[in-house]
Amino acid sequence: YYVPLYELYGTTPSEVRIASTPAMVMEWLANQEADLGALAKDEFDRLRPQFSPTTFRILRASRRIPSGSVLISPAIDRNQQAVIQKAMSEVLPNIAQQVGYIPSAAPPDYNTLIEFIEKVKPIEANINEKPARLYE
Repeated sequence: YYVPLYELYGTTPSEVRIASTPAMVMEWLANQEADLGALAKDEFDRLRPQFSPTTFRILRASRRIPSGSVLISPAIDRNQQAVIQKAMSEVLPNIAQQVGYIPSAAPPDYNTLIEFIEKVKPIEANINEKPARLYE
């Protein structure tokens, strides 16, 4: 949500639509219901064959943002932390991977994402306007 808004900062699209899935973005583009869309490159690569022979063009690639992770706040009681860690260690490995739980890894660096959010927060309310004025 924030990364596409960041990439559109300074523009005035006629409309901003928010898709519930990457596949919906691809459908809108393939059916010419949207002029441009934003989704993760790996999702684009995975979905692209389903929309053949539609030709898509990548106009811009954003900086990589780490995916979500499961983090336990140090403010959580130590006993509760232990209960959560035990439960997470017993989860099936594929589920742990899907939610981003890596017990021994350092937390990802979200500084770039935080910068994006701080930049677009002031214009976020404008996305429902037609046209959408995506600047201050």
